[in-house]
Amino acid sequence: RKNASPGSCLSFEPVILRGSHQEDYNSFRAIVSECDTVSPDWYTACRIAELPQDSHPRKVLNEWSTYGPSSVTVRCGREGSYLWDRKEGKSWHIPIFEVSTVDVTGAGNAYAAAYATARCVLGHTPLYSASLASAAGAAAVLSEGLPPVDDALKTFVYGAAKDILFRAVQL
Repeated sequence: RKNASPGSCLSFEPVILRGSHQEDYNSFRAIVSECDTVSPDWYTACRIAELPQDSHPRKVLNEWSTYGPSSVTVRCGREGSYLWDRKEGKSWHIPIFEVSTVDVTGAGNAYAAAYATARCVLGHTPLYSASLASAAGAAAVLSEGLPPVDDALKTFVYGAAKDILFRAVQL
């Protein structure tokens, strides 16, 4: 990144609302080019890439890789997520951890924040960071509003991440 401070991490979670008449995505791509991590949902990822919603995940990730970020995680709700990392040069499908959903509000935000923190702050591998992110998304849907951040939550997230990591598949 051109203007990055040493040790900084720029993460971006772009959102294009369904029904939006946005047609010029160059401003989104310009922001993405400066990012370490970027985490759009599937709808937004396809819109910015100007690809059909039924595109293969590898094609979507390949397009996003041309925009310049260090890593891309595309969130797909119950279908899990997809990860591409520049340094690893690989892509993966990251499954979800099945839980009884109470409230989906904030699951994507939890995922994006957990990935950026695990990758940029804690220095975990891209695959383990995405597994932790998927586990954080699962934890976020267990209750209405924010779950209490305590030892039980940490145990849940790290346990779920191990399960997710075991089931992740390289594309």
